[in-house]
Amino acid sequence: MRNRVTLALTGVLLLAILRAAAFLGLAAGVTLVTWVPIPALPWFTWGVWLFLLT
Repeated sequence: MRNRVTLALTGVLLLAILRAAAFLGLAAGVTLVTWVPIPALPWFTWGVWLFLLT
């Protein structure tokens, strides 16, 4: 049970950090939502990454 809770809290913390970084980037004027980390996949934007992680 302890391992499951630790894994769940780690995942939640990781998602919260990524989401906060995305919000701070957007507040700073960076267009993270349209940023493409893999040039061969132009549809695979940061927004898709966040959707899949969530």
